[in-house]
Amino acid sequence: LKKAKQSYSFHPPEVTPSVSTNKPRINGDDAKKLNDYFVAVIGPHSGDETLDCTRQEYELNMEEQRVLHCFKKKASTFDLLDFCLNGTLDNLLDRMDDIKANLGDNDDERQDIRLLRYILSDYHANCSKPSYIVIPNERTPFAEYIIPIFKYFSASTKLLSFIW
Repeated sequence: LKKAKQSYSFHPPEVTPSVSTNKPRINGDDAKKLNDYFVAVIGPHSGDETLDCTRQEYELNMEEQRVLHCFKKKASTFDLLDFCLNGTLDNLLDRMDDIKANLGDNDDERQDIRLLRYILSDYHANCSKPSYIVIPNERTPFAEYIIPIFKYFSASTKLLSFIW
């Protein structure tokens, strides 16, 4: 670099490459870098070095997902979600209006239903908006579909604060 008759040597920093999260699989190099920090079990055939207790935890988690364990612990919220999703997209917002009449006195339930309303409203908007004229950036779906969920969780629970 030259500035006002003086020369400065520019030495770019030697930075080791970071682990990219923008890929569908964790390759061997990434896994080696991450192994010191946590164990990642992505599927039933994840590495042989996975401890049995970790594999059992993974299998329990997968079974709980399969049987909708968390939803069944919140039966009234699950029933309202089922009610909303068993209609058409055109009447989703009307069905959501019916939810308000079904709110109970339980604060946890009210919080869950508030979160459900936020997410379903966003879902309706995403399904109803016109298609893109050009192909969007690969980060667009994350910004449109994932980030709002954190915002809605924050608004309904007051447990999370973040800046995007």
